[in-house]
Amino acid sequence: MTSTGAFGEGSIGTTQAPELPAEGDDIVVVPGGPPEEPRGRQLLVIVAAAIVSIGVIVAAVALLNRHDGKTARISVPPPAASVPVARTPAKPKPPVKTKPRTVPAPTIVRSTVPVTQPPRTPVRAPTVSSPPATGPAPTVPLAPVKQYGPAALTWDAPHLIAVPSGQTTTLTVMAFNRTDGVVNLPHPLSCTPRLDHTEVCPEMVQTIAAHGDASASYTIDAKGLAPGDYTLNIEGVLTVDVTVS
Repeated sequence: MTSTGAFGEGSIGTTQAPELPAEGDDIVVVPGGPPEEPRGRQLLVIVAAAIVSIGVIVAAVALLNRHDGKTARISVPPPAASVPVARTPAKPKPPVKTKPRTVPAPTIVRSTVPVTQPPRTPVRAPTVSSPPATGPAPTVPLAPVKQYGPAALTWDAPHLIAVPSGQTTTLTVMAFNRTDGVVNLPHPLSCTPRLDHTEVCPEMVQTIAAHGDASASYTIDAKGLAPGDYTLNIEGVLTVDVTVS
């Protein structure tokens, strides 16, 4: 008899020895024969059954070793979602009243040994040396400017003019300062001279700078004058003769 069973991933085939007749059933009484032959047959059956059993055991051990060599895969289902459970908030505990700790006042021990302090060195303030006061730069005295009178001028004017009686004429004069100083005129050059010397000139000094010049234009009036010879005096240095006809 043969049976096959599943074991893990393999299968185990088992062969069962054929049923042997019970002892005594196959005993045939042979009259007049010796009893040694039945016992030899039983031994053969027993040996065959032992060999089959050993084969079955060897096959089972091989299948067990093969099953242990493979890694078993086990699928674990995911854990079910847990439903949060509402928790009742715990009641706060009343605060525990603690008694204030009394700290003993520190005991001050005064030493009777005098402590000598090191002498203090007086700190002197840094002295700031101020730069010497610088006065104004000495002024170099300028050389005095040379001054000259009207006589130092060079004149450009006619020495003789003629004017009809009762009429007027024009006289133009120019003065040049060719010196290295200034020329001071006692009256302005623009003061018009007259033939009867009745002119009145302001007391004002006119200055002609070095290498400078000045000019003036006069109107000579012969009205009310008798014919004759007259002179014009300009700045006390220039004389112009005038003939009234």
